[in-house]
This record gives sequence, C-alpha cells and structure tokens, in this order.
Amino acid sequence: MAENLDLTGDTIASTYVQLLHIGKSEGIESAGTGHFVVDGNGTESVLSLDAGRVGIGTEEPTSPLHVAGTATDMFSILSEHDNAEMYIGQAKASNDCGIIGFDEPDNYMYLICHGESVGAGLNIADGGKVGIGTTSPGWIFTVDNSASNDAIAVINNASPTEPDVLKLQMSGSTQADTNEWFLYCENQAEVKAIIYSNGAMQNKTGSFVIFSDEKLKTGIKDAKSQWDDIKGLRIRNFKWISDGSDAESYIGVIAQEAEKICPGLVFESELRDGTKQKGFKQSILYMKAVKALQEAMARIESLETKVTALENA
Repeated sequence: MAENLDLTGDTIASTYVQLLHIGKSEGIESAGTGHFVVDGNGTESVLSLDAGRVGIGTEEPTSPLHVAGTATDMFSILSEHDNAEMYIGQAKASNDCGIIGFDEPDNYMYLICHGESVGAGLNIADGGKVGIGTTSPGWIFTVDNSASNDAIAVINNASPTEPDVLKLQMSGSTQADTNEWFLYCENQAEVKAIIYSNGAMQNKTGSFVIFSDEKLKTGIKDAKSQWDDIKGLRIRNFKWISDGSDAESYIGVIAQEAEKICPGLVFESELRDGTKQKGFKQSILYMKAVKALQEAMARIESLETKVTALENA
C-alpha cells in the first residue's frame, strides 16, 4: 500500500517523536511520497527523508546526510569508549577509509588512515598544539619522525612565476638581538647553528660553503686586478635606524657608495610592502680582497727583491 501517512494527533505524534528522539511533539505530517517531515508548528522542518537522503533541519537534503540550523552545537558523536571514532571513505577496511577520533585518556584528537596506529598521523592536543607523529607536541606545531636518508618535510611552491617558499615572521615584536631566534638547529649532542632576531647567523664551524667543483664551471681564467676596486671602496661604521640611536655600531659598506665602484656587487630588491632597497654581495667582496692581497704580496716581494739587490751592490 503506497499511501502517505498523516499523523496529526498529539498523542500519536508524541509517541513517534519520542521513538525518533526528535524533541518536538506538536505534530508529524506527510509531505509527499517517500518524504515526511517532523515539525513543531507545521512549517519548521526537523527531520525529512527524501530520495534516500536524510535531512535534519531541512526539507530538501542535498546529500546523504544534510544537517542545517543556527545552533553552535550542530552535531555530536559521543561514545563511552576510550577512543570515539568516525570513519570516512568507501569502506571500513584497510586503505579504503580514514579515521577521525578522540583519545579520552590522553585528551587529544587524531586523524589517521585505516590500519595506522592511533597517534601515528595528525594529532591536536590541549591548547591547540598540533603534532604529526606525536601525541604530546611540546610546541604549537611539532613533527616527529625517524625517517632515514629522507626529508621530514618538503615545502614546495610550484608556481612558474615569482614563487616564494618560506617566510619566518615575528609579527608582534620589533626585538632585534641575540636572545630570540628565527631558526635554531641542533642535534642530540649540541647546537649547530642559529639565526637570531637581529639577523645575525651563528654556527659552530664558522664556515660558509659554496659549490666549487670544476665540473660545474666553465670559462675558467685568472681574475683581473682588484686593486683599484678594493682601494676605492669606503669602509664605514654605522648604526641601523631600526635599532635606535643607542644601538651598537657595525662596520661595512653603503650600497649606494659601493655601487659607484663595484656596480656588479649591488642589487635592488622589492619588499612585500612594495618598497625597494639595495643590497650588497658581501661574500664576493671577500674574494676580491683576497685577489687584491695577492697583488699586494707580489708588489711587496718585488720591492724586497730590489732592496736586497741594492743592499748587496
């Protein structure tokens, strides 16, 4: 018998409402073949079934389960088990679904693929701390893994135009010293390298290594004289404006002055706010200085030879 069921009596409606755990008992009325609505006043939809779709708070569900409303607590999955879990995927089997759960004893939420142990994936602990591979992250974001000969994380920007990759920012502070840091590198034994908030870089070996293998290079020839360049550069003492007038003094060059002597060592970059500023390739200056020193040594040796010849005449 394919007829619509019309239940409007308060007593009958109340009974069905209790069975359905709806919480409203003013009436249940039919709304078309294969579709019924439980409502409070004949207009407000509470539960609907339509073409295999279930609607809660809507008469026109657009997905297998459609929940609509204005409450902040819209949907709850609660269990007395230590691990309350929800499966998402094609089937509740290995490699076919993922699991979202909550570990009550240790008080963290987890996201794993089926077949993985609890805590092996993404975990959110008390205080909003996020851990990957750890259920007790000690920092706001912690990744813990023991991969050998492989990277723990890869950050890739695949854009072919103007790709930026990583930005480390202290948006709430103007502090610039060696008490805070942007990057801190250590192994099990000791600290190896630090980039401080004032931009200073410190490492254990004091070395900066570049690619220098002959197989990577072409057009190899002796460098021209660097005597005039090194002699013409003005080496200055200065303070950074952002550090204040009482800040320590530094030694170096001014890009605009150096550009007149060594234009190839000066470059201009554009910051995020659109302003432009000049930079100086200081590491190349060291090699120019080495070349100039070699020239000075050759002159000194030549003079020494002449002095010796005069003394022996």
